[in-house]
Amino acid sequence: MEAEIAAQNAVASLTLRTLGQGWSSCCDVFVEVANTQQLNGILLTSDGQSVRRPAPAFELYRAWGYLREVMSGPERGAWMTGHLRVSSNGHYSMDFDWDERPVWPVAVDPEGTIHNGRDVERSALLDDLRRYPREARMTPVWMANLQAAPRPVFRDDVWPDELRAMQENEDWLVVAEGVKRLISDAILDDELDLLEDDELADGLLQDVLNGVDARRFLSMAAAVRSSVIYQREPDTSGIELSGNAREMLFENQNTAAEVEVVRDALEALTAFERRVVVSAETDHA
Repeated sequence: MEAEIAAQNAVASLTLRTLGQGWSSCCDVFVEVANTQQLNGILLTSDGQSVRRPAPAFELYRAWGYLREVMSGPERGAWMTGHLRVSSNGHYSMDFDWDERPVWPVAVDPEGTIHNGRDVERSALLDDLRRYPREARMTPVWMANLQAAPRPVFRDDVWPDELRAMQENEDWLVVAEGVKRLISDAILDDELDLLEDDELADGLLQDVLNGVDARRFLSMAAAVRSSVIYQREPDTSGIELSGNAREMLFENQNTAAEVEVVRDALEALTAFERRVVVSAETDHA
C-alpha cells in the first residue's frame, strides 16, 4: 500500500510541475495496453476556460506506467485506465478502471469522460492480459470472451521447395513463428488486408539484423542459398562474425547480396504463411 501511495504521489507531483502556470484544475486520463501508452486531459484555466492539456512529458508516462505495475496483482491483473483530478493547490484524487474495456483517450471532458475514443486492438488486449493474468472470478465477461476466442491456424507443416532448406534452420523457425504472430494479430484486428508482404519483410529484416550476430545471419543466408537459386559464397574476410549483424554486414559491399537474399526469403516466407493460414470464425464480443 505504501508503494502505491508513493507512486500516486509521484504522478500527481510530476503533473503539477509540468503543467506550467495559469490553470486551476486538471483532469487527466491515462490508458496503457501492452506496450502502448496514451495520456490526454483537459485544464480549467484561472479565468474559467477549458483547454486541452499540453503534451505530457516523457517522465509522466513513465510514472503512470510504474504506478500501474505497482498496483497490479496475481489475482486481479492490472487496471487499464487511470483518472487523475488535480488542483493547482496540490490536492488530487485518482481512480482506476479495472473491468471496463479501455479505449484510447482522443478527447477528455472536464468530468474525465473520454469522447471519440478509439478502440484498442484485440491483439494488444490479449498481449496485455498475458502480461497481467487474472483469476477467473476477477475476469469480466468481455475479457473472458476475448481470451477464449480461437486463434488462426497455419497449415505450414511442409514448406514449399524453395523454402525447404530454411525449415531446417533454427533461426528461420523462430522467424516463422514471428511471422505467424504478426499475421494472427492482423486477423484479430481485422487488418490483414493492410499488411503488404514487402513492407512486412522490410521490418522483419531490421529485427533479424538487430537480433543476431553476423555468423548466425550468414547461416540463415546459407540456408536460402542452398536452393538452386543462390549459389555464390560470400566474402567474409575482415568481418568479425561474432559482432552484430547490422554493424558487420548491412553496409558491407561483400555481404550486401547476403542481406538481400535474407530479405527476399523473408518476403517469400511471409507470402507462404499468409497462403496457409486458416481464420477461425469467432465472436470477439
